[in-house]
Amino acid sequence: MQGPPGSGKCVTGDTQLLTNKGLIRMDDVPKYFTVRPDNTVEGLDVVAIDPKTLEWKKSQTSHWYKLPETSTIRLETELGIPIEGTPEHPIVIMSEETGQFEFRHIDQIKVGDWAVIGYDHQSFGTYTKIPHPDVAYLLGVLVGDGCLTIKDRICLSTADPEILNQVQDILSRFYDVQLTKQSGGKYDYELQSIKVKKILLGFGLQEVYARHKAVPEWVRLAPREYVVAFLRGLFDTDGSVEKKGAIQLSSASSVLIHEVSYTLLNLGIVNKMYARKKKYNKQNQYYITVYGDFLSRFNDYIGFSVARKHERLSLLASKQRNTNINRIPGQIQTMSSVWQSAKEMTEVNLDRAFYRQNFAKNTLRQLHGDRLPSVSSMQTFVAQVTQMAPQMAMSSDVAYLQRLASGEFFFTQVKSRTDGQAVVYDLTVPGPHNYIANGLINHNTLLARAVAGEAHVPFFHLSGSEFVEMFVGVGASRVRDLFQMAKKSSPAIIFIDEIDAIGRHRGGGGPGMGGGNDEREQTLNQILVEMDGFEPNEKLIVMAATNRPDVLDSALLRPGRFDRRVTLDLPDINEREEILGIHGKKKPFAEDVALRVIAERTPGMSGADLANVMNEASILAARENRTKVSQYDLVRSVEKVMLGPERKSHILSPEEKNITAYHEMGHALVASVLPYADPVHKISIISRGRAAGYTIKLPFEERKMHSRKEFYDDIAVSLGGYASEELIFGDLTTGASNDISVATNLARNMVMRFGMSREVGPVAFDDRGGTFHGPDYSQEVAAKLDSETTRLLKEGHKKALEVLIKHKPALHAMSKYLTEVETMEQEEFEKLLLMNGITPKQRKNSAEKDKNNAERQIPEAPKEGIEIVPHD
Repeated sequence: MQGPPGSGKCVTGDTQLLTNKGLIRMDDVPKYFTVRPDNTVEGLDVVAIDPKTLEWKKSQTSHWYKLPETSTIRLETELGIPIEGTPEHPIVIMSEETGQFEFRHIDQIKVGDWAVIGYDHQSFGTYTKIPHPDVAYLLGVLVGDGCLTIKDRICLSTADPEILNQVQDILSRFYDVQLTKQSGGKYDYELQSIKVKKILLGFGLQEVYARHKAVPEWVRLAPREYVVAFLRGLFDTDGSVEKKGAIQLSSASSVLIHEVSYTLLNLGIVNKMYARKKKYNKQNQYYITVYGDFLSRFNDYIGFSVARKHERLSLLASKQRNTNINRIPGQIQTMSSVWQSAKEMTEVNLDRAFYRQNFAKNTLRQLHGDRLPSVSSMQTFVAQVTQMAPQMAMSSDVAYLQRLASGEFFFTQVKSRTDGQAVVYDLTVPGPHNYIANGLINHNTLLARAVAGEAHVPFFHLSGSEFVEMFVGVGASRVRDLFQMAKKSSPAIIFIDEIDAIGRHRGGGGPGMGGGNDEREQTLNQILVEMDGFEPNEKLIVMAATNRPDVLDSALLRPGRFDRRVTLDLPDINEREEILGIHGKKKPFAEDVALRVIAERTPGMSGADLANVMNEASILAARENRTKVSQYDLVRSVEKVMLGPERKSHILSPEEKNITAYHEMGHALVASVLPYADPVHKISIISRGRAAGYTIKLPFEERKMHSRKEFYDDIAVSLGGYASEELIFGDLTTGASNDISVATNLARNMVMRFGMSREVGPVAFDDRGGTFHGPDYSQEVAAKLDSETTRLLKEGHKKALEVLIKHKPALHAMSKYLTEVETMEQEEFEKLLLMNGITPKQRKNSAEKDKNNAERQIPEAPKEGIEIVPHD
């Protein structure tokens, strides 16, 4: 969903933005805000959604772009809400597969997909050029049943004396004039006044035919009470309360209907737009309908001034209405998970009487897919499950469902899509990278956040993987366009993500494998040409990102092209501690939480892994009916993220349990005896993931470099379980398969990458080879490499056996104990080592170990709200 400003995610000029100055067309942004030559925009705030919390917020816009005419796709929803943009422009849809909000390109959206409409933003302007809301009401009446003529007349046609009296009163109070009855029509009135007409023109009322009418400019820019008064005047004249229980507004103007529709959404009133051809002239007549739950909101926020309409609406609003208008799709999986958890945690008697309740019946129908939950029924569901099990209030799934049912989202299916051609526009919204337009959540150009903010220059971003996908056959042409656009906006930065998608080594033989006619190669060649063509005064910087620098073509990495490399490593212990602190800011921690200890237990984890650790810990606490996350939860969540969930259903037979205990103790004993192996932190024979048991080893200190001696001992430790099975049982099981794979990879890397084989010497070999050519070394060398790998594995196996034979009594005693307790932490394991005459490993600074010993102890499970079941 990433693309350069103007080369992808753009919408047409008639798209209506919700801004800090009111409702404004996308192509009118320069009229109301300062747009500089470098496309930066000043003062433009839009309504955006926080992707994490799904809360609405005001966000500043940094750039506005106008681009040439291009191909577009226009979608229209069942509510009649359209969006037209380039095929790559993303909007938010509700995924029926995941039940989550998802940005999806317009060209990937199908008829029947659920678009997400945001409403009830209450975002209005602040301009009060119109002197009073009553004058805004007058403008509404004149847009509905009046007009301005080129002969300086103000005309009104109305058969309703209440409307006429209000208009006369407003004209008299503010302009000291009155309408007079026309002789030619029974219900026609006029005012001939150059002065008053000029004032009304200044407010944005137009001298146009009915089909060209629009909401006056200074109404759109006005505060809420003015906008509401205008709508009341418009609905008093052109609105009606239908017998079927709906409010309807009709107009010959498509623009007016769309502007009113988006204004109603802003007020929190969802409505439907549609068009019908009039029989007598075959012209379209456009309609807005308000129904269901939103009748009450219309009555409360806008209402009618005309008595008969007001009474009819009040009667409708007081009646029970259809609450199934706003349905929430895709939530079966989430609701099922919440329902199951609530049943497991509740103390309510789940008998027949419980399932006879309407709430339970409706819930089961929704979980079976018989009907979609409405906002009202989802609110009931959330309330009932939290009443059944109060601890469910901590569940992120419950919070998500609660947000969906907040009354700020409406889900409507896409009913049509058509192709078009139009001038397009783009915004950049740093931070949330989205904005509300036409009621839909639109994704803006996603710029490289940190660099764009620091550089204060235009930033052009393109994903390498999108080059060929999106521009098949014209990749080189698009590269030229991108660089030309950046040069025009210089100083500027171009950022190419996933450059390995197009920047791989050239050559390889044959079409599709990097040959001269390959699309990727043509695109790469054009990038090289463009980068060679920079002049010293062009002030253009090109950046790229990849996680496969080894496959990039050497031409890309020459001086003058990508000649500076910045490597982002996995976080070290201090960085992990800070990252854990960031992800734990909003989580309630118990007093025993020590994030430093968790950071020590998570070497090699990325920021995303650490975020997952925090989330899993919160889930564990919630499942066990506790309101705070403890150290016990964090330790267990680390193991879950590293190894997978415990497989409680996977029960080992006594024989398998015994073999697993000896296997894991084999690893642990070898690791404890060999001097260069990492110390053991935990041993368990409880299944996790696909493993029947596991042994966790963690270094005392993180290392950037590893020695040959360490690798020798690591191979022996990996084969410790294999050697233990062989020594004790005289047979082998499939449980050692992963250990053998790990040891083999390590031995092969020692020989082929690190130059640690005395026989082969300091030579590096690439064993990946080409698609057709195979490895770049001879069969004789391959045999030698295999021989050295086998030798290292045999030496490691021999070393492991020697350790276990020497400490066989300890192996028996400690394996038997592990069979009984199933899990051992470091402190308990080290006590057993001492009891069997083996000295545990210590830090070089033993005083430091003593100082931190209390912190390193793994806390017991909290007693409150959880039953501790002893091992059998």
